Amino acid sequence: MQTVQGLLRARPIPTRPQCIPANRPRMASKKEGLRYEKELATQLASRDVHSQTGLHVTHGPWFEYWDSRGSHFCQPDILLRADIGSPIFVLECKRSLTGEAFRQLEELYVPILECVYEAKVFGFVVTKNLRQLPAPPVPLVVGTLREALRRVISGPVVPIVFHWLGNAAQLVEGFKLAA
Repeated sequence: MQTVQGLLRARPIPTRPQCIPANRPRMASKKEGLRYEKELATQLASRDVHSQTGLHVTHGPWFEYWDSRGSHFCQPDILLRADIGSPIFVLECKRSLTGEAFRQLEELYVPILECVYEAKVFGFVVTKNLRQLPAPPVPLVVGTLREALRRVISGPVVPIVFHWLGNAAQLVEGFKLAA
């Protein structure tokens, strides 16, 4: 797993770098995980969800960064943001929960995104299967996007997991309807 060591600078890039091959997973579990991520991104970006949450969605953006070890690339799963200047939420999608997801958020995506956007960045994991919770600290599992956003902003003592089962109602519950 990639981590940042001594971040020097970072920037968004428009497309996948040519030096990185297109991701064509061969294992069924990897394919299912990518489908789960794409479905979440599609539902978050839908007109119905956007009109109720006010969140702008970016699915799979690419970044280049430089740290003490050289030049690297990374691609977080989903970014959410209400407006320029507002906090950014980075979502790490895992069909089945793994402890590595939390490390990837905190040691890679959060520092890079804070460097690029000069804004506060909050990360949490979105998962469908809660078969095996990672080693302590045991994450707090929530059932709605609104609750995940609220909990992560309030300064989580433990990692936050949004248990999304593919239901659009879980994405809008608790948000005020736009006038």
